[in-house]
Amino acid sequence: MAYHETKQYQHLTTIAQLPPDWHPNANPIPRTVIQDAHTILETLHTKGVTLPNVFPWVTGAIQLQYHEGNRYLEVLLFPDVYEGFLKFGDQTEKDTDFTSIDEAIQFLERWQTKQ
Repeated sequence: MAYHETKQYQHLTTIAQLPPDWHPNANPIPRTVIQDAHTILETLHTKGVTLPNVFPWVTGAIQLQYHEGNRYLEVLLFPDVYEGFLKFGDQTEKDTDFTSIDEAIQFLERWQTKQ
């Protein structure tokens, strides 16, 4: 299956078409954030990594999220920064900021390695 056939691509495309007032307190989601999310998702798809769920935030961010049982991993994409958080059971918890898409991709790949 090609990336443009995935539900994540379709959902992100729908999010990109949201009107600026899609929520009473919403900030518009910048095109750069949408493009960064597509870049990350397409890279993960090419590498064979299970794609995360995609959510819009009223702050104008995009959230890429995995959640299963007591495992949770997310990356928030803002125009100037990427933030990540993971919790794998009671053992591992990490909250971090990234300065590049590559760092965000590496962080999301941790879902597959469970580390």
